[in-house]
Amino acid sequence: MTSGGKLDAGPVVAPSQHGGEPAADQVAVRTVTTPVAEYEITLGGTLDGFNSAAYVTTNNEKTMMEAPRFQPDRFLRLENIGGTDVVNPRVVINGRRQWHTAEDLLDSILRPGMSDREKAFALFRFFSRIDVQAHNNDLRVDEVVPDPDAAPGSNTFRERADPIKAVNCYYPSGCILSAANLVIMARRAGLPARLLAAAPLEGPYDQHGGAEIEYDGSYHYFDPEARTFFLRRDNETVASYEDIHRDPALVLRTHAHGFAARDCKGAFILLYREHFPPYQVPVEQWTHRMDLRLRPGEELVYRWRHEGRYRYGRNPRRAPGVPYRLANGLLRYSPPLRDRVYRDGIVQEVNTAMSSPGARFQGLCAVLAGQPASVTWKVESPYPIVGGRVLGRFVLGTEGYCEVAVCVGASWERVWVGEGPGVLDVAADVSPVLDPLTSPAIYSYYVRFTFGTLERPDAVGLQSVRLESDLQMSQTALPALSVGRNEVAVRTDGVGGQRGGMRLRVSHGWNESTESAPPAAPVEASWPPDGAVVALPELTELTWVNAVPDEVADHHVVVSTRPDFLLPVSPNFDRLVFAAESRWKVARSFLRRGVTYYWRVRSRNHWGCWSDWGPTWRFTVAASGRPGDG
Repeated sequence: MTSGGKLDAGPVVAPSQHGGEPAADQVAVRTVTTPVAEYEITLGGTLDGFNSAAYVTTNNEKTMMEAPRFQPDRFLRLENIGGTDVVNPRVVINGRRQWHTAEDLLDSILRPGMSDREKAFALFRFFSRIDVQAHNNDLRVDEVVPDPDAAPGSNTFRERADPIKAVNCYYPSGCILSAANLVIMARRAGLPARLLAAAPLEGPYDQHGGAEIEYDGSYHYFDPEARTFFLRRDNETVASYEDIHRDPALVLRTHAHGFAARDCKGAFILLYREHFPPYQVPVEQWTHRMDLRLRPGEELVYRWRHEGRYRYGRNPRRAPGVPYRLANGLLRYSPPLRDRVYRDGIVQEVNTAMSSPGARFQGLCAVLAGQPASVTWKVESPYPIVGGRVLGRFVLGTEGYCEVAVCVGASWERVWVGEGPGVLDVAADVSPVLDPLTSPAIYSYYVRFTFGTLERPDAVGLQSVRLESDLQMSQTALPALSVGRNEVAVRTDGVGGQRGGMRLRVSHGWNESTESAPPAAPVEASWPPDGAVVALPELTELTWVNAVPDEVADHHVVVSTRPDFLLPVSPNFDRLVFAAESRWKVARSFLRRGVTYYWRVRSRNHWGCWSDWGPTWRFTVAASGRPGDG
């Protein structure tokens, strides 16, 4: 380790099947001993989960992101191999997906010096991102809308309307949920915001919902679920809900459901026309924290695969189905029973002690014969717990007995019972006790190991323990590698306790592929030429030059009034072309004279791999009918 927390490059080691993690062709292992450490990992091949992103349009024109054609990441494991707790270990790769707290999330979305208008645009862009917000009403988790008779703070709706849980554990699917996440984070950024339902005031409220954010002295309506906003007739100002109600044609002329949807206009126009004032849905400032304290012997494993463990909640739309784009992580705890550090991780210890060096076995034994001995651990996770297993080993004499019990809520339930003599291995599936499918989300539970004997107390006891909990994670929030050099930052809030320094082992497992290669990015603007001043009647289409035309199957075009592409001119200007030809028809009724526009294009090949974005080009609409005037 060098000074300043910069971690020396470590070796890539042979693949491992550690604890049932998916097999990986390559595994890189680092040991972190400072609160901040940085290192690099190079992902070879040509494909990753970003450039092989795949999209599907449903029969109602809603666009969703499917699993990537190739996902290199297999697992990322954080293991506390030291003698004291590691507080809030977090891995960020290439600065992406720093979404652990509301502050982290805002820092990843906003930039210093932004105006309120720019903040609103940036927040909407994030919560309408196709990799963050996935629309599928049938597979969403939990209630569609809040219970109108429940106080906001006690409403089960808060489980999914919490933006930190939404992006890390689920996905903000559906209109009311997506809008709630946007409203809460807008408020967190200091912007007045409200959640509106285009529905009758007497209910029901599940017809359609969006968010209004106030800036520049008035409210403006954003719909992250439909990935759209509506411009007033000035083609510059984002309309309010009332504007849309009074002029529904604003909806009729605006593309909805994202860049990968085919032409789709007029979404929910009848609801906007019919319902005014809209119903204001109550939301509070629900913001979870993805905090986790790893005890000695405890590890958190991010896995990109789905093990069939998930929360379905109480979705009234249809029968249970596997939620969209989820992965099952793992929290594994093996307390070191041969080291007194095990006591730091327990909740209760009754009639137990570490066995003496010359005892029949090494572990925990009873202090007094004839009295039950027990040790209780608590399992806690910032992710919903959707399954689990309890493993361990008891050593019993002739009169020995043992059991394992689990508590979720208020009562204990026995999950395993054993009697002596001999060595008894515990292997209990506790998922039926957790009942994660339809119950409220579970973030903690207790496990109690009990044993006893009428013989010598040091002849029986607990030799080993392993607690495994399946976690529900959003796959698109995981710290993923991309092709080439990756900057990895490991950050913690330090250690808890005074027993030695931090030792956190970080293991990345991945595969590589050259099945396809990204096409070259577009290289030149044909029409308008870069920097040209063009008369509005001549702006019928945009055309460009591809470096290798034959390898291109489709294009994605974005046009904005800003070189940073904070938002497109309107949703009509962020579109797939759905063609190999390097041309795109312009919705020029949205363009304004005298304004400079910036545009760029990326390409997709026939396999489905994306290029980088091409150069940023610009053109200016002439102030009058002739180029160069004004």
